[in-house]
Amino acid sequence: MILRRGYPQGYFDGPRYDRGRRNLAGGSLFLKASEGTNRQGKSECHYNLAEIDANYISTIFTIIISIFVYNLFLMNQFGGSWTEAKMEIIVSYARAYLTIMNKQAWAKTLYFDGFAGSGLISSDDSEEIKKGTALRILDIILPRPFDTYYFVELDEDYKRSLEAHINTNYFGRNAHVVKGDCNTKLVEMAKYLKKNTNFRSLAFVDPYGMSVNWNSIEALKGLGIDLWILVPTGLGINRLLKKNGDIRPSWIKKLEQFLGMSLEEILEHFYKEHTTNTLFGEETIVEKERNAVLKCGELYRSRLSGVFTYVSDSFIMRNKHHSIMYHFMMATNNARALKIANDVIKPKYKS
Repeated sequence: MILRRGYPQGYFDGPRYDRGRRNLAGGSLFLKASEGTNRQGKSECHYNLAEIDANYISTIFTIIISIFVYNLFLMNQFGGSWTEAKMEIIVSYARAYLTIMNKQAWAKTLYFDGFAGSGLISSDDSEEIKKGTALRILDIILPRPFDTYYFVELDEDYKRSLEAHINTNYFGRNAHVVKGDCNTKLVEMAKYLKKNTNFRSLAFVDPYGMSVNWNSIEALKGLGIDLWILVPTGLGINRLLKKNGDIRPSWIKKLEQFLGMSLEEILEHFYKEHTTNTLFGEETIVEKERNAVLKCGELYRSRLSGVFTYVSDSFIMRNKHHSIMYHFMMATNNARALKIANDVIKPKYKS
């Protein structure tokens, strides 16, 4: 099967590695040889370790690093048990989603992944290589697979890797892997769903940092879509909210784009002011709310409720120090979907 690289029927519309040359400037990569004769007059070759060419060492080091990178580029790297939990949640929900949609003969199903990755992942604390979310979704065949799969990946190497896995192991699936920005593809998907009203979509958005803009989420309003999104509350939003409210201009822009709010609204939500008497009179002190990370999750959930009818509870992901990193939640316009999402999240995953 050759994956379509364009848009299917009106749809949303490796690096090259050269083999290292072993014989560089003649001789071995490691040892520099000199030729002479022994006492019997026979020619012999002497290797002087002290004369090792630094260029040779540099070359072999580069080759080793290249091989290491070559092996790593085929997989995404993640850390923490919450990564596995996140994948279990979306796959469990997908199975329940397809069970319901299997009874809707009129409906076509679309799976959208905005950050699909390479197809494989490895943990920071383990050498074990596992299937990523994209391949696990493709593994679902009962009660039925999705009618269409649309995988978006900005990294060309990851895109090619995922294509290779699908071509090899999922022959016959209506799967499309495209290189592009998730924001653009979300808007294009919204247009497609408005035009093709018999389609229902399950979307999974697992972004790199705060790369999903709010106007892309707003474009999904009123559509037949269940959106699972990973919100970087601790690793993203909270880190940009400085304790004294003195936020860099570039960070302000990112916060405004991600939350769809003005700076004044953001400051009002996360900071409080109070006055104190000093030697030179009253002074206004600006302080960040102590529970700012939790408020980040609550705020994004509230923002989603302005676009979708229902928003699920959050699966709160914490690191080994119990600090909050992400909030994982689902937004939908279907009451039954909300119940399923909450059932999947709790009691096992709800924090």
